[in-house]
Amino acid sequence: MDRVLAGIPRKECLVYLDNILAHGSSFEAALGALQRMLERVAAAGLKLHPEKCHFMRREVVFLGHMVGEEGISTMGDKVQAVRDWPTPTDQRHFLGLASYYRRFVSGFSCIGAPLFCLLQKDRAFTWSEKCQEAFSSLLNALIRVPCTCPA
Repeated sequence: MDRVLAGIPRKECLVYLDNILAHGSSFEAALGALQRMLERVAAAGLKLHPEKCHFMRREVVFLGHMVGEEGISTMGDKVQAVRDWPTPTDQRHFLGLASYYRRFVSGFSCIGAPLFCLLQKDRAFTWSEKCQEAFSSLLNALIRVPCTCPA
């Protein structure tokens, strides 16, 4: 899909594998981006699944993020999953989910440093006070609403 849509600027069209988001700052700009994207897809002989297509929306879910006029924000169900997360016994699962939203947390890697240390090869899983502080800080940062940044 990257090849098919090559040359269309990111300010008009975002692509990840077979996920496409044509967008614009106004109705007319979004319509133009949609038209260019559809022309390219048709010229390549590709088909879209109508049930997966959503046109001319003010907000859409794209790759697990809410994308809208205000920018990109976290999804409520993902925030709830973080809020309900128990104290980890396996750090990989929590850091995997938390890292998905790292762009919304200023200083994510510094805050989570004690947790990332637990992932080092041949290191015993020892939950320290620093780990608990890092875990709590990341949880609090991730559940603050709204967490938005420019698209």
